Amino acid sequence: MSTLRSPLLLLLLALVPGAGILAAADFPQEHSDLKPDPAVLYGRLDNGLRYAVMNNQQPKDKVSVRLLVESGSTLESEAQRGLAHFLEHLAFEGTTHYPPGTLVTQLQELGLSFGADTNAHTSFDETVYKLDLPDAKPATIATALTVLADYAGGMLLQQAQVDSERGVILAEMRDRNSPSFRLYQEVYGAMYRGQLTAQRFPIGLKETVGKADATLLKAYFDDWYRPERMAITVVGACDPQAVVGQITAAAGSLAARTPAKAEPVLGDLAIQDLGVCYRHEPEAEGIQVAIMRITPRARPHDSTTQRREELLRSLAESVLAHRFQALIAKDAKGPLLDAGLENYQWLGNFHAGVVGAARPGQA
Repeated sequence: MSTLRSPLLLLLLALVPGAGILAAADFPQEHSDLKPDPAVLYGRLDNGLRYAVMNNQQPKDKVSVRLLVESGSTLESEAQRGLAHFLEHLAFEGTTHYPPGTLVTQLQELGLSFGADTNAHTSFDETVYKLDLPDAKPATIATALTVLADYAGGMLLQQAQVDSERGVILAEMRDRNSPSFRLYQEVYGAMYRGQLTAQRFPIGLKETVGKADATLLKAYFDDWYRPERMAITVVGACDPQAVVGQITAAAGSLAARTPAKAEPVLGDLAIQDLGVCYRHEPEAEGIQVAIMRITPRARPHDSTTQRREELLRSLAESVLAHRFQALIAKDAKGPLLDAGLENYQWLGNFHAGVVGAARPGQA
């Protein structure tokens, strides 16, 4: 599933990555000289689950609720490729408090529309469940938190639902088999050659999804859906202290179901000097060219110094981007139709480069 609606307010919970066994993860302000917004109530339950709650009156009488799970495709074994995403789908197909076929109806009775107000996504390093509530009634918030707690620890994972949802995911795979997605896979495979990232696209493998059963999915669920790998955010027209009590009531009893295990090691980049990636896509609408430098680098803690470095990079990027646009505008028949710069930190690597759209015949 994908995001179909922007959240009320995004509370960024920068999680501390690592390849070891994860204890209760920290909040970013615990390693920063930057002061957190005093309007946000941060905390951690006894089981390790973190929360952040904020009163926000715009839009009026609305509340956004999120469950972040540090469960993504880079945690999968070779036999599990695609299971993190599969689990995301199964969260809507039967939980402790909502038997199969009842959850969507219950949410609709509260005024939520499926897709626009209730959604989820799975990436390489996270799964996020999202509920945008139509009102701020305590009972509505309590129901939403019960739903998220069920996602966190109460998925039924029955074989009948696994078989039913399998067809949905296989159809999603077919829909995604586009020139742009194939290019994305090719480029990422080349960029991250040598690292697990290159082999762990969240959509998974048709072969794995096609034969996955409830036992295999439950093993992944039990290993990685653990309270110390989770965070809940609630933002909207609410009393933060009261909501913390509701979070405790809904999620305080969550517990790990298996011993903690070490995360898979991502590995080292194979490209140490210069690598070239080329893919011909007859169906592509244009020609894309890029020069990218990737440097292994752990994500630094948020700080005044880090913000200053990011600001300087952003200014330099803006100057170069304007220069590119001026050159393109000056030469209407030049080799580039468009160009821009990228720099970002992701999964233990820092990326910086130039991306452009080339004029046909001049790439």
